[in-house]
Amino acid sequence: MWKRAVNMQSRLWLAGLAAVSILIISSPEKTAAEFVSLFVLLPVVFMLTGWSDSRERKGVLNIINRGGKTNMVRFAEWSVPAAGAAAVSSVSAFAAAAPPPWQFWIVLPLTAVSISLIYLTTEQYLKFAGRTVFGILWLVQLAEPAHTKNLLGLGVFTNYPAAVLLACPTAGTYHPDSFVLASFILVFLVAGMRAFVRRQSS
Repeated sequence: MWKRAVNMQSRLWLAGLAAVSILIISSPEKTAAEFVSLFVLLPVVFMLTGWSDSRERKGVLNIINRGGKTNMVRFAEWSVPAAGAAAVSSVSAFAAAAPPPWQFWIVLPLTAVSISLIYLTTEQYLKFAGRTVFGILWLVQLAEPAHTKNLLGLGVFTNYPAAVLLACPTAGTYHPDSFVLASFILVFLVAGMRAFVRRQSS
Protein backbone atom coordinates (compact mmCIF):
# COMPACT_ATOMS: atom_id res chain seq x y z
CA MET A 1 0.00 0.00 0.00
CA TRP A 2 2.74 2.40 0.98
CA LYS A 3 4.83 1.79 -2.13
CA ARG A 4 1.80 2.35 -4.37
CA ALA A 5 0.84 5.54 -2.56
CA VAL A 6 4.26 7.22 -2.63
CA ASN A 7 4.47 6.67 -6.38
CA MET A 8 1.30 8.71 -6.94
CA GLN A 9 1.94 12.45 -7.08
CA SER A 10 -1.71 13.24 -6.41
CA ARG A 11 -1.17 12.10 -2.80
CA LEU A 12 1.58 14.65 -2.31
CA TRP A 13 -0.62 17.40 -3.73
CA LEU A 14 -3.39 16.31 -1.37
CA ALA A 15 -1.09 16.53 1.65
CA GLY A 16 0.08 19.98 0.63
CA LEU A 17 -3.47 21.22 0.04
CA ALA A 18 -4.60 19.94 3.44
CA ALA A 19 -1.71 21.69 5.18
CA VAL A 20 -2.44 24.98 3.41
CA SER A 21 -6.14 24.63 4.29
CA ILE A 22 -5.24 24.47 7.97
CA LEU A 23 -3.17 27.63 7.74
CA ILE A 24 -5.90 29.51 5.85
CA ILE A 25 -9.12 28.34 7.51
CA SER A 26 -8.35 27.42 11.12
CA SER A 27 -7.85 30.02 13.82
CA PRO A 28 -4.26 30.57 15.05
CA GLU A 29 -4.90 28.96 18.45
CA LYS A 30 -6.07 25.79 16.70
CA THR A 31 -3.36 25.48 14.06
CA ALA A 32 -0.91 23.19 15.90
CA ALA A 33 -3.69 20.92 17.17
CA GLU A 34 -5.28 20.70 13.71
CA PHE A 35 -2.02 19.35 12.31
CA VAL A 36 -2.31 16.55 14.88
CA SER A 37 -5.74 15.65 13.49
CA LEU A 38 -4.42 15.96 9.95
CA PHE A 39 -1.75 13.37 10.69
CA VAL A 40 -4.44 10.99 12.00
CA LEU A 41 -6.34 11.27 8.74
CA LEU A 42 -3.60 11.70 6.15
CA PRO A 43 -1.83 8.28 6.33
CA VAL A 44 -5.21 6.56 6.03
CA VAL A 45 -6.24 8.63 3.00
CA PHE A 46 -2.71 8.40 1.60
CA MET A 47 -2.64 4.59 1.62
CA LEU A 48 -6.29 3.58 1.14
CA THR A 49 -7.53 5.92 -1.60
CA GLY A 50 -8.06 3.73 -4.64
CA TRP A 51 -6.51 0.72 -2.90
CA SER A 52 -9.62 -1.49 -3.05
CA ASP A 53 -9.68 -1.51 -6.87
CA SER A 54 -5.95 -1.50 -7.41
CA ARG A 55 -3.89 -4.06 -9.31
CA GLU A 56 -1.56 -4.28 -6.32
CA ARG A 57 -4.34 -5.43 -3.99
CA LYS A 58 -5.61 -7.98 -6.51
CA GLY A 59 -2.08 -9.29 -6.96
CA VAL A 60 -1.53 -9.65 -3.22
CA LEU A 61 -4.88 -11.42 -2.79
CA ASN A 62 -4.12 -13.80 -5.66
CA ILE A 63 -0.85 -14.80 -4.00
CA ILE A 64 -2.32 -15.04 -0.51
CA ASN A 65 -5.38 -16.98 -1.71
CA ARG A 66 -3.14 -19.94 -2.40
CA GLY A 67 -2.31 -20.14 1.28
CA GLY A 68 -5.84 -19.39 2.43
CA LYS A 69 -4.75 -16.38 4.51
CA THR A 70 -6.81 -13.55 3.01
CA ASN A 71 -7.87 -12.48 6.51
CA MET A 72 -4.28 -11.35 7.12
CA VAL A 73 -4.53 -8.99 4.15
CA ARG A 74 -7.91 -7.65 5.28
CA PHE A 75 -6.52 -7.05 8.78
CA ALA A 76 -3.44 -5.27 7.42
CA GLU A 77 -5.57 -3.05 5.16
CA TRP A 78 -6.97 -1.11 8.08
CA SER A 79 -4.42 -1.77 10.84
CA VAL A 80 -1.31 -0.61 8.97
CA PRO A 81 -2.75 2.82 8.02
CA ALA A 82 -4.17 3.20 11.55
CA ALA A 83 -0.81 2.37 13.15
CA GLY A 84 0.98 4.81 10.86
CA ALA A 85 -1.56 7.52 11.62
CA ALA A 86 -1.24 7.04 15.38
CA ALA A 87 2.57 7.05 15.23
CA VAL A 88 2.89 10.23 13.16
CA SER A 89 0.18 12.06 15.06
CA SER A 90 1.64 11.16 18.47
CA VAL A 91 4.94 12.81 17.53
CA SER A 92 3.24 15.96 16.25
CA ALA A 93 1.14 16.23 19.42
CA PHE A 94 4.10 17.53 21.40
CA ALA A 95 4.13 20.66 19.25
CA ALA A 96 0.54 21.40 20.28
CA ALA A 97 0.65 20.43 23.95
CA ALA A 98 3.70 19.31 25.87
CA PRO A 99 3.02 16.93 27.39
CA PRO A 100 -0.33 15.88 25.87
CA PRO A 101 -3.01 14.94 28.43
CA TRP A 102 -3.39 11.24 29.24
CA GLN A 103 -6.77 11.15 27.47
CA PHE A 104 -5.00 11.86 24.21
CA TRP A 105 -3.19 8.51 24.32
CA ILE A 106 -6.52 6.69 24.46
CA VAL A 107 -8.40 8.84 21.98
CA LEU A 108 -5.63 8.82 19.36
CA PRO A 109 -5.40 5.07 18.58
CA LEU A 110 -9.17 4.57 18.83
CA THR A 111 -9.80 7.46 16.45
CA ALA A 112 -7.10 6.24 14.05
CA VAL A 113 -8.66 2.75 13.95
CA SER A 114 -12.16 4.20 13.45
CA ILE A 115 -11.09 6.49 10.63
CA SER A 116 -9.18 3.68 8.93
CA LEU A 117 -12.15 1.30 9.12
CA ILE A 118 -14.63 3.93 7.93
CA TYR A 119 -12.46 5.07 5.05
CA LEU A 120 -11.66 1.52 3.94
CA THR A 121 -15.35 0.62 4.00
CA THR A 122 -16.42 3.70 2.06
CA GLU A 123 -13.65 3.13 -0.50
CA GLN A 124 -14.98 -0.38 -1.06
CA TYR A 125 -18.71 0.37 -1.15
CA LEU A 126 -19.33 4.15 -1.39
CA LYS A 127 -16.14 5.44 -2.95
CA PHE A 128 -16.89 8.99 -4.07
CA ALA A 129 -19.64 9.59 -1.54
CA GLY A 130 -17.25 8.58 1.22
CA ARG A 131 -14.50 10.88 -0.01
CA THR A 132 -17.00 13.75 -0.18
CA VAL A 133 -18.16 13.17 3.40
CA PHE A 134 -14.59 13.10 4.69
CA GLY A 135 -13.82 16.30 2.80
CA ILE A 136 -16.84 18.06 4.30
CA LEU A 137 -15.98 16.86 7.81
CA TRP A 138 -12.46 18.16 7.37
CA LEU A 139 -13.65 21.62 6.33
CA VAL A 140 -16.23 21.74 9.14
CA GLN A 141 -13.66 20.91 11.79
CA LEU A 142 -11.29 23.59 10.50
CA ALA A 143 -14.00 26.24 10.62
CA GLU A 144 -15.18 25.34 14.13
CA PRO A 145 -14.13 27.71 16.94
CA ALA A 146 -11.38 26.42 19.21
CA HIS A 147 -13.55 26.56 22.33
CA THR A 148 -17.07 25.31 21.87
CA LYS A 149 -19.48 22.91 23.54
CA ASN A 150 -22.05 21.96 20.95
CA LEU A 151 -23.12 18.66 19.47
CA LEU A 152 -20.93 19.27 16.42
CA GLY A 153 -17.86 19.05 18.64
CA LEU A 154 -18.65 15.38 19.33
CA GLY A 155 -20.08 14.68 15.88
CA VAL A 156 -16.94 15.60 13.93
CA PHE A 157 -14.95 12.50 14.92
CA THR A 158 -12.01 13.34 12.66
CA ASN A 159 -11.19 16.13 15.11
CA TYR A 160 -11.15 14.12 18.35
CA PRO A 161 -7.35 14.18 18.87
CA ALA A 162 -7.19 17.95 18.34
CA ALA A 163 -10.28 18.47 20.50
CA VAL A 164 -8.63 16.67 23.42
CA LEU A 165 -5.56 18.89 23.14
CA LEU A 166 -7.71 22.03 22.98
CA ALA A 167 -10.17 20.97 25.68
CA CYS A 168 -10.57 23.47 28.49
CA PRO A 169 -13.79 22.92 30.48
CA THR A 170 -13.41 26.27 32.25
CA ALA A 171 -13.54 27.97 28.84
CA GLY A 172 -16.72 26.14 27.87
CA THR A 173 -15.49 23.06 26.03
CA TYR A 174 -16.23 19.40 26.57
CA HIS A 175 -14.10 17.68 29.20
CA PRO A 176 -11.34 15.50 27.65
CA ASP A 177 -13.00 12.45 29.21
CA SER A 178 -15.99 13.07 26.92
CA PHE A 179 -13.80 12.33 23.91
CA VAL A 180 -12.49 9.15 25.51
CA LEU A 181 -16.06 7.88 25.85
CA ALA A 182 -17.00 9.13 22.38
CA SER A 183 -14.00 7.42 20.77
CA PHE A 184 -14.85 4.09 22.46
CA ILE A 185 -18.45 4.35 21.23
CA LEU A 186 -17.24 5.30 17.76
CA VAL A 187 -14.87 2.37 17.35
CA PHE A 188 -17.53 -0.13 18.45
CA LEU A 189 -20.09 1.39 16.07
CA VAL A 190 -17.64 1.43 13.19
CA ALA A 191 -16.47 -2.15 13.77
CA GLY A 192 -20.09 -3.29 13.94
CA MET A 193 -20.96 -1.37 10.79
CA ARG A 194 -18.06 -2.88 8.87
CA ALA A 195 -18.92 -6.41 10.00
CA PHE A 196 -22.56 -5.86 8.96
CA VAL A 197 -21.65 -4.42 5.55
CA ARG A 198 -19.22 -7.25 4.82
CA ARG A 199 -21.78 -9.85 5.83
CA GLN A 200 -24.43 -8.25 3.60
CA SER A 201 -22.11 -8.06 0.60
CA SER A 202 -20.78 -11.62 0.88
